[in-house]
Amino acid sequence: MRFKKIGRLGIHFSLWGWICCLVGMFLFCLPVHGAVIDEVRSFLQSSYVDPVSETVLNASSIEEMLEQLGDPHTCYFTAAEYESFMNALNLEFSGIGIHIEPGDQGVWILSVIKESPGEAAGLQAGDLILEANDQLMAGLPSEKVISILRGKPGTRVKLLIQRQDTVQEVWVTRQMINLPTVSGTVLDQRIGYLDIDSFGNDTATLFSTSVHELKQQEVDCWIIDLQDNPGGYLFTAIDVASHFIGPQTVVQIQDRRGPTLFYQGSDYGSRLEPPVLLLINDYSASASEILAGAVQDHARATLLGTGTYGKGTVQSLFSLSDGSFLKMTTARFYSPQGRAINQVGIQPDLRIEKNNALHAARLLLSGRVNSEKATNSEGTGSPEGSSEAGSKGGADQVQLTAGPNTFTIDLAMARTPDYWPVYDELLQNTTSMVTSKSGNDLSWHEVTAPEKEAVWPLYYPGYEEKPGLNPVPVDHRFTVRFSQAIDPATLDQAGLELMETATGKRIPLQFEYVNACAVQILPLETLQPGATYWLTVHPTVRGFQGARLKQGVLATVIVENAEVSVDKAALPGASLLAETRAPLKPEKPEDYGSTLVTP
Repeated sequence: MRFKKIGRLGIHFSLWGWICCLVGMFLFCLPVHGAVIDEVRSFLQSSYVDPVSETVLNASSIEEMLEQLGDPHTCYFTAAEYESFMNALNLEFSGIGIHIEPGDQGVWILSVIKESPGEAAGLQAGDLILEANDQLMAGLPSEKVISILRGKPGTRVKLLIQRQDTVQEVWVTRQMINLPTVSGTVLDQRIGYLDIDSFGNDTATLFSTSVHELKQQEVDCWIIDLQDNPGGYLFTAIDVASHFIGPQTVVQIQDRRGPTLFYQGSDYGSRLEPPVLLLINDYSASASEILAGAVQDHARATLLGTGTYGKGTVQSLFSLSDGSFLKMTTARFYSPQGRAINQVGIQPDLRIEKNNALHAARLLLSGRVNSEKATNSEGTGSPEGSSEAGSKGGADQVQLTAGPNTFTIDLAMARTPDYWPVYDELLQNTTSMVTSKSGNDLSWHEVTAPEKEAVWPLYYPGYEEKPGLNPVPVDHRFTVRFSQAIDPATLDQAGLELMETATGKRIPLQFEYVNACAVQILPLETLQPGATYWLTVHPTVRGFQGARLKQGVLATVIVENAEVSVDKAALPGASLLAETRAPLKPEKPEDYGSTLVTP
């Protein structure tokens, strides 16, 4: 499963699918003048990355020549195709300005671009496009939808829109849309998030401006998102890399004629200071891989996500006499340390493939971002209803190292259902030593092999494990007994939790007080057969006189049946009883990604 970028749920699905079609599906339908064939032959003979065989050079047409060459990144463009390609690279297109998600009922509008024709026509996020130019939209692939909605500037498209219970006809006039290739925002008050969608003409300027604006907002850590970025201009990637590594080698370029060229970055006087996380996936290609390889080789960022596409070649654009163009592979590129990228890609320092890489990045930075909040916390709660564990108001934390950075994870955030699965994947994939610290302890402790195997100490460090409740029926109740009278106000879902270990889902509970020292817990949902749960009593539970647990208590519950009791915890103490009762990744085209140099 592939996850989209923040705020871009539909744009990459549609926009980059269109770009891929442009560079991968050209048909040579028009006759090409003989002189142009000779020009293509000459360029291949003199400048192609490898020597070209006589069989290829003697082909009778450009189409046959390029087919025999067998390089999906070497393409012939008509003048119109060239214009479309360049517009796509710079995120420019003629359309109505909406982000879409095709569906079984029609095409959903996810968002409307500001000052676009769609906004002027009154289109809204949540609208469902039933028809466009009298053609039903239900079930159409994204490429077909885009071809219908886009067209020449000034032309109109008729839409049949469903908004809640009403259906209306809307006419929209197409115009040129120019999306920024870089967008920046502040996440979690202290994280500078920069999303680079392409390395176009204005990307370096936009990146520099966005960095300056975010620094003015006092961010002190960074997430750079290259997911689904197919590349762009070589020298734009070098310019952007300068913000990370300064005047050091960004990339090595090797063509067939001369020695290897080492391209250096520029000195802008300052760099993005760590921690920096760079998000990559299997659709991060070419110029994106230049940036990823540079920051990894110079240890300036931690790469997070999946391996990149593996397009390590450079294409040059050659103008032909009839106004058409040849995009031709002229060189291969390597990382600053000489690592091959073509058909190999860049591998992440920490792999995240089952979950959202942006969620993983925010979680890795959570200890830094939430440090002030955690220090001042009284441990009475945390996001999404999960309890803070520190009996003295401190935060439970875990540290791990990935790439050049050591990250501190705020477990109050990791324990929320939104972040639970991605935290589990981080733990599974880290190869570094992991240390933990509970809220009532000021020192870090290396997590032992048995603790890693048990897993729960990485979620609730410092807790005391009680003998497991194994097995219990899917429909049951628990009894928790304390050695002293308990303040009823502290006995709630924040103080006692039952959670599924695979997902972090909290089971809603009902509490029935047996007496001053005991409470019965009734799950309000039937538990899943064979599933494993953790039943936790947090240190936020207090005795009637204000005494509190010296540490939290945790027992593992495996669903089936049985009754198990456990020893009392230290003052005021708790025991746990189970009482039974009657049962109640569109495929990538061949020519994907670009690292371009202009002629």
